[in-house]
Amino acid sequence: MMTDSRKAELESRLNEAIIQLQQAQKSLRKDEFTHASIFIGNAQSQLPKMRIALATQTH
Repeated sequence: MMTDSRKAELESRLNEAIIQLQQAQKSLRKDEFTHASIFIGNAQSQLPKMRIALATQTH
């Protein structure tokens, strides 16, 4: 069972990944491709850990 504090932590990390993707989108619109790729990389590095944490939870 996941605790409320763990849920809050994962939600916070997910929100950070979303922000990184939004920043990538803004950079892409400004033709700042290097910046966009960095933001995407930041989000990409966070997602596998969150996926594992969620996939290993029991109901």
